[in-house]
Amino acid sequence: MLSKGRLVDAVLCECPDRVPVVLRPGRFVEWLYGDGSWRGQVRIVKDFGCDGFIYVDAWPPDPLLFSDASFPEGVSVKKKIVVENGRRFLVREVVTRRGCLREVRRLVDDELLSRLRSMDIVSDKWVPEEYPLIKEYFVKDYGDLDALECLLNPFTGGMLNELREAVCVTGGKGLVHASFPSPVNEAVHAYGLKNLLVACYRDPGFVEELLEVFQSYLVDLIEVVLRETGVDAVYVSWCYGSLSAGWNPRLWKRFIEPLVREQVEVTRAYGGFYHYYDDGACMRLLPLIKDTGVDILSTLPPPPAGDVESMGEAKKIVGDRVCLVGNLSIELLRYGRVEEVEREARRIVGEAAPYLGFILGPSDGLHAYTPLENVRAFIRAAEEYPLV
Repeated sequence: MLSKGRLVDAVLCECPDRVPVVLRPGRFVEWLYGDGSWRGQVRIVKDFGCDGFIYVDAWPPDPLLFSDASFPEGVSVKKKIVVENGRRFLVREVVTRRGCLREVRRLVDDELLSRLRSMDIVSDKWVPEEYPLIKEYFVKDYGDLDALECLLNPFTGGMLNELREAVCVTGGKGLVHASFPSPVNEAVHAYGLKNLLVACYRDPGFVEELLEVFQSYLVDLIEVVLRETGVDAVYVSWCYGSLSAGWNPRLWKRFIEPLVREQVEVTRAYGGFYHYYDDGACMRLLPLIKDTGVDILSTLPPPPAGDVESMGEAKKIVGDRVCLVGNLSIELLRYGRVEEVEREARRIVGEAAPYLGFILGPSDGLHAYTPLENVRAFIRAAEEYPLV
């Protein structure tokens, strides 16, 4: 059976020929090949013999997240650098046809970047995400929402061609995912996580309007991508909507569930799978997620990063409604011995494989410098488990 058929069977909670096993590329692929794109992901499937979840970034250039990203045509921006207490900050003042916005973020200096890159889990090409360095966000109140819409770049034909090429090259080696950030992730970049969570209690109407700015944009993108490219799945990162980020089931049900349901509906209308990504605690969300129509849920990390101690228990909650992917600790993969990795992988497979709808994977993107023998041991554990 080709990897694609095996993965489709697992996602549909049917019985594949063996337990599928996928890698999350993370920093590992960039470190190994110097290419963290979908091309590097296809290469790793070939070199390691695993099944392929291939992720292609389908979100247009995002100036909310990256300070060097381009703004849409018609938006002007003035940048200046200021120094406060020895730290350098970038000020961006943006003028749109609907109003003006201002943001201040700290610049990572060469010394700090060098120290960060010296960690033994990232490569020398790694660049830290800028969101935690934002001091003043573009969005302050209702009056900024109209201007915020003007910062969303249009989708381009070149991005569609990239997705089509990924589908063509991947072929039967796996499922191609068009990758997007969730409306919550983008709201956090524009307004801040703490601000967003506080506003859920103080001004829920504002939160709903802020999220809708990104939801309507994302739904349009999903529709275009699925209609025009033939990708297999829509992958949406909800990492800032995780319980580990400060949400609770009641807030999730009010603010996030309606967004997920709408995205799932559009995805299903075009025959795609919907992949929900949460890299934190999720056991209390499983009863809610299973009823939304989500096809795939990853990455179900174990403690301390998450709370999934037993994939068997997680599968009991979602049954054959959702395919679960992940759970093998990326710290164990990076620092453990081969026999420890293989033993833990076999334990996870042994608990979850008797249930339909399970794919073995890491608990997040693999770290750079993860020993190759550990990756092979983890893949081997899934390949050798008998399903019949």
